[in-house]
Amino acid sequence: MNRKCLCFIGGLGVIGMSAVSGLKASDGAEVDYGREWNPYVTVRGGWLFGKSKFKEFVERGDVKKSVKDAYSGSAEIGVSNYDESMFVGFELGYFTGKMKLYERSYNPPQRSIDGSLDVDYESVVGDMEHFFGTCNVTLRHDLGEQTFLYGGIGAGAVRRVASFKLRGKGTVVATGAAFDSDTGGVIRKWQFLGQTFAGFGVYLNANWQLTAGYRLRWMPSKLKDGDSCIKQNLLHAAEVGLTYRF
Repeated sequence: MNRKCLCFIGGLGVIGMSAVSGLKASDGAEVDYGREWNPYVTVRGGWLFGKSKFKEFVERGDVKKSVKDAYSGSAEIGVSNYDESMFVGFELGYFTGKMKLYERSYNPPQRSIDGSLDVDYESVVGDMEHFFGTCNVTLRHDLGEQTFLYGGIGAGAVRRVASFKLRGKGTVVATGAAFDSDTGGVIRKWQFLGQTFAGFGVYLNANWQLTAGYRLRWMPSKLKDGDSCIKQNLLHAAEVGLTYRF
């Protein structure tokens, strides 16, 4: 699933470049297309880091863990003004992250609240997927002929899919039988997504630009299913991007 998403994002960038290039060519050589505003396509990829909080109201309380094995990919299509000081675009992308939210061994075993189980081991593992679209505004300041700084903001919507697996091992009090149970759930929800970003870039030539920077994504709501919920409001990303300006 993750590879398909990244292939889709890469394909979107290639299609966008081809489509805008074809549109420009179809206008004819005599048309001075893009004197005021020029189309561009950017493809980005990055690595995410941050914290996630899992809360199971009855037994575990709050547990906060770091996101791991998390990455992002996106493609942005838009226009820039004639001197490349402002870019306005629409971005589609995907990012994910796994969380080992809770893991504990008990010696001696811990009795469950209802008294039915003596628990030796518990764990909760979560997996988050995000499919998003945002409108972004980016401002740029040249440091020289070859380098520049950039920063911007964006807002849009994200489809969040959170799956989590709860595992318990121990003994059934009434019978003395051992148990090893796996339960879990999936939460799906549309939410608002806001982001801000900044970084450093290099002009490779008249059309191609390479960037490296930081991005902060914010999602306001918890993901709740029964007595369990996952809270992951802020995610940080270190990323690189490649822009083609037509």
